[in-house]
This record gives sequence, structure tokens and C-alpha cells, in this order.
Amino acid sequence: MVADSISYRWGISSLVWIGTLLIFPLQAWSQQGHAIRGNQVLINRAAHWQAWKGASSLLDISTTDNTVRPSFIRKEVNAAQNATQFSTTGEGGVIAGSGTNTADNLIDGDLQTMWGPNPESPLEDWWVEVNLGRIVVVKKIVIRFAQEGEGDPFLQFKVLGWRQPPPRSVSGYYLDEPKTNVPNFWEIGRTEKPNKTQRVFEFEPRPTEGSDLLFRGDPLERILIIAINSDSTKTEELTKQEYDNLPTQQQGAIEFYRKERSGRETLISQEEYDSINPERQGPIRYYRREIPRIAEIEVVTEGDNVNMGVVERGGQVTIETNGGIKDIGTAVSDGNYSTGVNGSIFGYRDYDYFEDLGALFWIDTMHFLTDGASPINELYVDVSDGTLAPDGSIKWTRVGQSTSRDAFGHTSSRGLRFREIQIEPSKIRFIRSPFQNPLSSLSYIAFTEVMLYGEGFVAEVSLTSDLIQFDEPKNLISVEWEADTPPGTQIQLQTRTGNELIEEKIYHDSNGKVVTEKRYNKLPKSKRGDITSTFEPGNDWSTWSVPHTQSGEAIKSPSPRQYMELRLILLTDRADAGATLRSIAINTSDPVADRLVGEVWPTRIETVGTPEEFSYFIRPDFTATDQGFDEISLEATAGTEMELLEVRTGSKDDFANGQTTNYAPADLTLIDAPADSLRLRLDEKIDRGTELVQVRFRATIFGNSASFRALVQNSAVPGFWQRVDEGDPTELVSSQTVTVLALSGDEIIRDFRLGSRVFTPNGDGVNDELVVSFGVARVAAERPVTLTVYDLSGVEANRIEERRPDPRGNYTFRWDGKDHLDELVPPGIYLARVKVDVDSGSADNTFVQRVVHVAY
Repeated sequence: MVADSISYRWGISSLVWIGTLLIFPLQAWSQQGHAIRGNQVLINRAAHWQAWKGASSLLDISTTDNTVRPSFIRKEVNAAQNATQFSTTGEGGVIAGSGTNTADNLIDGDLQTMWGPNPESPLEDWWVEVNLGRIVVVKKIVIRFAQEGEGDPFLQFKVLGWRQPPPRSVSGYYLDEPKTNVPNFWEIGRTEKPNKTQRVFEFEPRPTEGSDLLFRGDPLERILIIAINSDSTKTEELTKQEYDNLPTQQQGAIEFYRKERSGRETLISQEEYDSINPERQGPIRYYRREIPRIAEIEVVTEGDNVNMGVVERGGQVTIETNGGIKDIGTAVSDGNYSTGVNGSIFGYRDYDYFEDLGALFWIDTMHFLTDGASPINELYVDVSDGTLAPDGSIKWTRVGQSTSRDAFGHTSSRGLRFREIQIEPSKIRFIRSPFQNPLSSLSYIAFTEVMLYGEGFVAEVSLTSDLIQFDEPKNLISVEWEADTPPGTQIQLQTRTGNELIEEKIYHDSNGKVVTEKRYNKLPKSKRGDITSTFEPGNDWSTWSVPHTQSGEAIKSPSPRQYMELRLILLTDRADAGATLRSIAINTSDPVADRLVGEVWPTRIETVGTPEEFSYFIRPDFTATDQGFDEISLEATAGTEMELLEVRTGSKDDFANGQTTNYAPADLTLIDAPADSLRLRLDEKIDRGTELVQVRFRATIFGNSASFRALVQNSAVPGFWQRVDEGDPTELVSSQTVTVLALSGDEIIRDFRLGSRVFTPNGDGVNDELVVSFGVARVAAERPVTLTVYDLSGVEANRIEERRPDPRGNYTFRWDGKDHLDELVPPGIYLARVKVDVDSGSADNTFVQRVVHVAY
């Protein structure tokens, strides 16, 4: 493959670029995952969701109501019922020795549909085989014969099973016929005596390798049911009338008997019967033909194996051996017993099996099939939902272990190859299984298949849209969606945007096989196939945005841009509920400028909680005459308080020569905004004649840092704010950032002030309250901020508390002199303490206290 960076250039060259692009095959530039209607991108069809990339196998996409929701993972599953959906171990489904046209009825889940062999076919053709299409641990096989009056059970039969051999050996898995791959089925169970009445049979396979006490069943991929005895044409004796009333195909044998002088009866032919004296003619017996009918074959497993498809949904599986770390995802999660991975391990060394499931599942049971030449005698299981430890590594919890050591600590000679781990239902994304070779010598072990089960909606699953292309760069306004989100469920959307694409050329030979470019160029022209192209995000793309959690939020990715992608994340904290998404709409507008770049100056301050003067510079780039803006919004983080000082506009030369157009606050329309924001409107639109805008303001920063976000819009078309990108708009300052950092100081409470140390709460309106003012800095997470008043004995008189999502900023507490019972406290001396509840041992000044006087 060859990757070329294709940069979009606005203007006339863009038309040439698009024209070139259209020659590529449609599959390289598909918009099946969305539709663009005017100034909206819509995703509201089943075909849209189906075109998105990711763990689509973990989603239920409805073609009826065009919704998408997480799949529900089931327990106690009949693996035969969906066998036709798998072909890992051969085409899943049913084959039969006779009556093949109705064989599929055996796994359709309908007891009213049946299969049976042709009654006139020989007994050796009375068999049926279910290929499950993949390996499953079969806990139970249920055979449901037809109800009485609808068919007969096999008089006697046996049930056999088979799976492909593990990579270590094929011995015993195939019949001893040279150069054949005929499976050597082993018996699971059989009927012990003839049966004509029992209609339901259950067989529990026993493990064919060493297993722990919890493991039930046997890994199988094929189930064979064979009739071994039959009454054929004499299954039931009838009266002549009953016989005559039967359909011809159900009429069985007719037997003629001669009376002997001894009283015995002898079976004779009809011809002889008709020729003897009527006095010697004995009874004529009529029989119904045996009509074997099986209504359903059920193959009961632990549940849906969520480990199948782990690689396709972006997961990963690795194992550590003496040869290093191996990627074994396709070997242990493909449902194929013969593709397991083998490896050598040294004695008394620890190794790891690691798995990233690619999504978050509720899991309660695990099967480890380790059918290697040497068994693994000790295996532990650690799990994680993705939570990180303080050092940034995955935080693990040990949930299980399996060992084949005896009570004296000796290693079992047989060992365990089949293990089951049971845990409390848990949300799991990562699994780690440390294991050890208990022998002093080299061992040859294997991980053959790992199966994971649980019950509930997939706890977290994500999908990524196809590439969304606009004809021209678009300003991205907001994202909306329609959904049902039961309590405990959530929908998140992320965006990323860019203007460049990387083209990947894919070379094929004449048979359609993908080859390298070098190989392709060496092929004769007659052997060369098509060259197709795919496109991926280029180097200028933004990272994925902070998740949108509420419909209608402003898009956080840079714009205007020509390309974008969406990532959908469906989450649930409940196994019994999942969110259902109906549609997504991305609202766009024509940009007010081709590009907006901004930076703040200065970028360092000595102390927090003190007003400082700053400037935010914006450079707009215009190409169209109808572009321009007259409103500016400047927003800050970390509880920053802002005050507008001045706005300057002009060209680069104007700024260099001090000839800018200056606007004092009185010259502007100031629009109401929170204390951490400025919003203003100019009387004239800023358009192609303006090269730089400077917003001067005073700000009080309370955190270790503060970031500023600028947006602009044309007030004639309200509601379409365009974001200013961080960059380098001017040479007047050396910033290239929109973040200001505080250099020193760990104080939490700053600028503490008391209105008066003595107050008189007597209701005359004069000095009736204790007023406490202060600022809180450097605390980013929600923490309680309290004013507590104590009397001199240390008894709490009253408490006032305030909680903010971001506690940084200024506070004013007022105490009216009353206690918890809303009664005035006695006059005297009290202690007023302001405290911020933080857990940082390095923070200074987390509380301040002062003596105050109450007088009347």
C-alpha cells in the first residue's frame, strides 16, 4: 500500500481536487453511513448504522424502526438454533442420511416442524448430524421427538459427538482409513432398551480431557444421532378398521396365522392362508408402520460466547512464552479448536495471558481450554473494567484461580486442560491470566480456546461513522440526538475534524488477491488486477473530542473543516437495560470566516486570586465577500472572573503603527454572560478589511491554570457560533496558546475578609449579619466549602455550606446570628472558621478562622 497526504486547498484548486477524487471507486468514498440535507448531517436509517465501523456484532440494528441499541448477551443458549450463522468449522446446519429436505426443521426452534427419515429407507440411513459451525462447550443435548399421534421416537438410538483435534495431535480424532479426514465420533449416550413412549431425552456429555470440578460438558462442534434399532413395519398393532383408516404410507405389515391342533398359532403367508380350510385360519394382525419424527434438537451451552469476534471489534489477545509475546487473538477466539496456539515455557517461571475484549461486558463465567502437550497446572484470573491505577497502569482484581496440585502441593500427573472460572457478574474489559510451569523442565503448553459468558446488555460499545465530507468547509454548530435512555444508561458522542486525507492504494492481482506494490509491478500485465483506494484521516485531524453527553451541545472539535467523523458510545451500568438511539443530527452553517486563529497573552502569572490584565488576539481569514462577524464570546475555565477593558481592530500595519480602531466598553453592546465569560457586539461587522482583533480584559484566575475559548458569530444569523482555533495569529506576542499557567503558591483560601468583627443581629437593619468574603483557588474537583461558627466551649452554633461542580472562585457567606434551631445565639465571643475540604497533603491554607463578637 502507498499512503499519500492529500491536503484540501480552499478556492479554485479545491474544485480540481474534487474532480480528481471522483474517479476513485465508490467503495473508497462511500457516504452510506449518513445523509447530508442542507445544513444538517443525518444518521437515522438502519443502513446508516450498518455502514459504521466497529463492534457492529454487539449491536442490535432494527430495520423496522431504524434504531440501534447494545446487544443482549444470553445465558443457557441453544447453540443449534443459530448454527447456520457460523461456518468456522464447516458450514453450520443439519445434514441427514434420509429426508434431507426437512432436516433444517430440527434447529428452527419450532416444535410443530419436524424431520424424519424415509420409513422405507434402510436403517443405516436413519441418522442426522448437527454441525454447530463453531466449537462450543456442550452442557446438555436435548432430543425432542414428535408428540404422540404426530410421529414415533427412534426405538433405540445413540448420540455421538466430535470436534477437530487440537494443534498438538490428531491421533484418535479421525478413522483409521489412510488419507481420509472422516471424523471418529465418540459416544455421548444411548438408549438402554427399546422405547416407544418416552418423547424427550437429555444427555450430558462428559469432559474428554482432564477438567476441574466446576467444568461441565465437553467442547464439541458436531452432534450425530443414529438409530440403532427399529420396529419398521410393526410398531403398533391395530384393528382392521384402524388399519384401513391409516394413510397408505403409514400402513405397516399384515400378518396371517394358522391355528395348530396344539392351540398354537403359526405365521404363514397370505397365499397359504387363503388356501387352507377356514377352520384352520387363525387371526389376521394389522400393524402401523414406524414413522420416526424428531421435532427439535437442542444443544445447550453456558451462553453466548462474547469472546468470538474479539479481533474484528478491535480487541487484542496476547500470550507470553519463551519465544516472546505472541498475538493470538484469531487463534483462541475464532471458535475453531484446531487453531489454538502452542508454545514452550521454562520451568518455575511466571507467564501471562492478556486480553482486551474491545468492549465492556457483563461476565460471570469463563472457560479456558488449554489442550497442549503439557497441561497448565496453575492458572489465575485477574480482571479490570479499564480503571487505571495511580501509576497509569491497568488496575487489576483477582477473581479466580485453578490449580491441579493435590493437598500436599504435588503436581498432578494428568493435569487440567479444561477449566471453568465462576465469578460474580462484573463489568469486564480486560482479562489477565498469569500461569506458571510447575515443572523444572521445559513444557509445551497451549491455549486452545477461551470462552467468556455473562448475561445482560453490553455494558459499553462504540461505533465510528464513515468519513463525512462536505462540499465546502462547514462550521460545525451542535449535535442532537433522539434516544431512549433508561436510568443507568447513557449515550456519548465524540467528534473529530480535519482538512487532509491520506489515500491508501490497494493493489490486486488478476484473481483479486491483495499484493504489495512491488509485487504488483513485477506481475505481467495480464496478471494485474485493479488498483483501488481508501481514505483515512490525515495528519491535521484533531483528536477525539471530550464526549458529548447531552443532546444539543455545541460541537467541541475545530471548525470550519471539510471532513469529520463521529464516534458513538453506548453505556449502561445495568445488565437489564440499554439505551436505544433513533437518530443523530449534526447542525452546520456556512463559516463566518475561512479560519480563525487565537492566542492569549501573557501566559504566566505569579499568583492566583489576583486580578491581572490579559489580551486575546484573533486573526480572521476571509475569502468570500459575504463573510464576517460582529459578536465575540470569550469563555474561561477554573472559575475565572473577567472584566472587559477594550477591543482593538485593524490591519497588521495598524497594530504596528498604533493606528488601530479602539472600542471602550461604552462603545460596545455588552450582552449578559456569566462571571467567567465576556460577550460583546460591535456596531460594525469585522470582515475582509480586518486582519487582527485584540480583546483586552482583566481576569482573576483561581486555578493552577485557566483556558480561554473564543467564538464569533454574525448577529444577523444568530445561533451559529464559530470557534477560534488555538494558534499563532500575530507576531506582537509569543504565545501560540490559549492557556494561562500560575507559577507558584499552594494556598487554597485567598483574600479572606470579614465585614466586621462585631455585629449586632437585633433586626434594626444595621450591621445585622456577619459577612465573610474569600476566594478559593487550585481545587478542580467538587468539594464542600463551609463556614462553621463555634462558641468558646467548642460547640457548633451553626454551619453554612456551598458546593459547586468547580469550587474555584469568589464566595460570600452571611451569618444572621442564629443557631441550628433558628434562634438567636447568646451575646459573646465566637470562632468563625472557613474550610475547604481537600485531600491534598501539599495544599496550604485549607482553612481560615477568626474571632467574632455578637452583641445586642
